[in-house]
Amino acid sequence: MVNSKLLHYLKQLSRKDLLQFRDFVHSPYFNKHQKTKALLDYLLRVGWEREKKLQKENIFSALFKGEKYDEQQVSNLMTYLLRLLRRFLEQEYFEGQLDSRKIALLEGSRDKGLQKLFELTSRQIEKEIVQNDFPDGEDYYYRSQYYELMDLHEVEYGNWTDNLALEKSVEYLDKFYIIEKIKRATQIQARKTMTGNPIQLNLMKELMKLIQQKNFSDPIMLLYQATYQLLADETEKSFFQLKALLEKDAMNIPDKDGKNLYKHALNFCVRQVNLGKDAFKKESFDLYKEMLHTGLIYYNDEILQWDYSNIVTFGCQLKEYDWTDKFIFEQKEYLPKHIRDNAFTYNLAVFYLHTQKYDHAARLLNNVEFTDLNYQILTRILLLKIYFNSRDWQALEYHLDSFRIYILRHKVINENRKPAYLNLIRFSKKMAELYEEKNYMRKKELKEKLEQLMEKVEQHPKVLNKSWLLEVGEALA
Repeated sequence: MVNSKLLHYLKQLSRKDLLQFRDFVHSPYFNKHQKTKALLDYLLRVGWEREKKLQKENIFSALFKGEKYDEQQVSNLMTYLLRLLRRFLEQEYFEGQLDSRKIALLEGSRDKGLQKLFELTSRQIEKEIVQNDFPDGEDYYYRSQYYELMDLHEVEYGNWTDNLALEKSVEYLDKFYIIEKIKRATQIQARKTMTGNPIQLNLMKELMKLIQQKNFSDPIMLLYQATYQLLADETEKSFFQLKALLEKDAMNIPDKDGKNLYKHALNFCVRQVNLGKDAFKKESFDLYKEMLHTGLIYYNDEILQWDYSNIVTFGCQLKEYDWTDKFIFEQKEYLPKHIRDNAFTYNLAVFYLHTQKYDHAARLLNNVEFTDLNYQILTRILLLKIYFNSRDWQALEYHLDSFRIYILRHKVINENRKPAYLNLIRFSKKMAELYEEKNYMRKKELKEKLEQLMEKVEQHPKVLNKSWLLEVGEALA
């Protein structure tokens, strides 16, 4: 029993889910078998850690008092309970699908001949359709199902001539297909952009042409069309077309779609920034601010730590210091609890670095123990920049040696990433040496050495924070 599928699944459920599952098992509509109810009650009572109590012999003794041990009976009960768990999960999912439940109610009332209930339900659905002026793909599928049922209802009552409901069903089914096709194609195109792997998307050219020919005006369709176009051609023109649509419909986009659309737009901006197009830092920052305004930045009432960091970085780079300072403190509570302190401290130190409060930044980082590996590394990189920018060469030299040993000895760090860290350390050390020696070097000699170093940094394929190294090099030139 200890290693059974049933116990493995039950362990992963929250306390709330377990209590709801108990109500489900005890409902006579779903389960009338008393021993299965007793098995779940026993498991919930003894818990998951008391392995001896979870042995089949002990379970049998508790459920079949005074009877001769029969392992098969316990196995049968476990099978019954596992079936109920699967049905419970199905039911929980279905309960959350409001549109599917309404279609099921409509179809159920039609099958049972409950005419008044059918008419009442259809009026409610018609009202929803009229009120929803920003339907997505799922909404169109819901409408298609509804009008198909309405057509069946009319045929049953002898109306063979009016095809309006059936025509609407087909129209909405077409729109559902087009939107969902573009959505999936957009995801595939995004993966191609990240991986470089070749892809084949059948009928996409024809579909994009069809949208233009039919002059569709559905906002969500046009948004995904623009997003797919952006990912396909990677042009600034396509970006600004998507941006205009996002600005127009920002407050109306369904939450799930909005997150995806903004994510693709942001990823394009980041790629442009990485290509040296600094104007897209402002574009990225504006997109993030719009996501904050609309609430699309949050996932389950939390802000992702990397979104939090990106906003702080872009805000500092654009010198939006007052806004960024306020953001760091106001959004802290929305960070996931397990990384909240690490993320807040690190990003506050980033802010101090950009505002040249180097002592504040160094003191903040040195007095906090970072528990997350990523933040441990990011903190060391940030301290490197703090010591460099404050021209504390002695502290920098000690830190670079310590950082190098940390990277070499840390077994958890990906071996493929280590060269990039080590090259950052190596080139930072060489750059610092030039800064220290510049007053004792002829200008021509300094220029030659700096150009040689800058060329090595520029051409090396594995250097972390390459743009920062080039910036400090240019400042010395």
